[in-house]
Amino acid sequence: MLGGTDIYKVDTGEADPAVNVRVIRPYNKRQYDTLLKVEATKRVLWKKCLNFCDLDRSEVKYFNKAFYTDKEEEGKCAFTCFNDRVIAHLGEDTAKEYDLLYNWDKMRAEYDKLRAINPNTKLELMLEKTKTEEEQQRMFEKLERQGKMFKSNRFDFY
Repeated sequence: MLGGTDIYKVDTGEADPAVNVRVIRPYNKRQYDTLLKVEATKRVLWKKCLNFCDLDRSEVKYFNKAFYTDKEEEGKCAFTCFNDRVIAHLGEDTAKEYDLLYNWDKMRAEYDKLRAINPNTKLELMLEKTKTEEEQQRMFEKLERQGKMFKSNRFDFY
């Protein structure tokens, strides 16, 4: 039975094993600091390269259509500038170890693959492939016929 001041004592021993929580770091302190420095270096170099190649960060927020098609020359310039500066600052071995070098062709091919499977851009890609207005008109008529085929009154309950 508790008596006196026992009720107010704080146990300074080990925590209850059932609620014992252990913190695990995926990296040790040195590795974590290195990754922070690499990330900071990437950000600074990328900002300098965007300014060098006359790209505004507000215009090109992501690696998207605006970057790969509308500003292709500037994008290639920024990639080349970034790769050169990373190698100059960190060395080629470190750049390859942390996978810091950008490959324009590889990233553009990946973007094109993702764009091809996106249902929102499928029609846009079909229009890009057509060469004349007549082909586009035929394609629209075909899509309209297909839409009418699938449209029926059997699900109208009103």
